Amino acid sequence: MLKRFSCEVGISDAFVTYDPERRLYHIDIVKSDAKQQNIPRIYCATGDDYEVPGYVRAVDWVSAVSRDVLSKAAQNALNPQLTCFRISDQASEEIRWLCG
Repeated sequence: MLKRFSCEVGISDAFVTYDPERRLYHIDIVKSDAKQQNIPRIYCATGDDYEVPGYVRAVDWVSAVSRDVLSKAAQNALNPQLTCFRISDQASEEIRWLCG
């Protein structure tokens, strides 16, 4: 997944991320290359802050689509358990249609 996120996704590509609490797919447009950056974390047991290395990209948030309005085929193609994967052409077209 890291290889796909850092090497295969390009600037101006559309990207879909999932918010499980609100059951929303967010549609984003990638605006930068991946770059390594320390990401702040909070250690749960003590509340201490620390940083871990990670990769980030700048994106423009375009729209959001409720998982509940998608067809079963599109829901199955958009596996919310995976963080970075290619989606089927059918799911992509359905999301584009719903976003106008």
